[in-house]
Amino acid sequence: MGVSPRFSVVIPVRDRADVIGRATAGVLSQTFGDVEVVVVDDGSVDDTVAAARSVSDGRVRVVRQEPAGTAAALTSGIGRAHGDWCVVLDPDDEVAPGWLARLGRLIDATGAGLVSCGGEQRHLDGSLTAVEPQPCTVPGEQVALCFRPGAFAAPRQLLLDVGAFGGPGDERSSAEVGALLVAA
Repeated sequence: MGVSPRFSVVIPVRDRADVIGRATAGVLSQTFGDVEVVVVDDGSVDDTVAAARSVSDGRVRVVRQEPAGTAAALTSGIGRAHGDWCVVLDPDDEVAPGWLARLGRLIDATGAGLVSCGGEQRHLDGSLTAVEPQPCTVPGEQVALCFRPGAFAAPRQLLLDVGAFGGPGDERSSAEVGALLVAA
């Protein structure tokens, strides 16, 4: 790959053919186009891989691996990403068209080494729940952060330096990875 994209969006997936195409297309529909999507299939036995590959765009890569769990799929995807910044999404996440552009503007305006934002969670019954950053104490200060998929962006190298999401037997949640990123 020539020039690295600004953002790599990593989507771990297993047996979600029903939603992976929509999640991938949503990322590619951003007002900010300097992005790649790395879909890591964690041993699907349905049509997930075909659904992910049906989004024909050179910015999408589909990686297959033997079943190892979500944490291992995320770590694998981050390791294969080319972007300067990584964002993780769940395969059923839907993102607003200006999502990456807003993250990029925040990075540019502040020189941030880590970005976290809130959002909305839409429930099956149609109701919405606001997802707000929560207070987090780091040595010498208190900051508000949200480490849910889609709500934070981190430099790819920093994620790799802290071991990303781990792997089988060493799985880390988004909150655990967030704590490692803040400490770093």
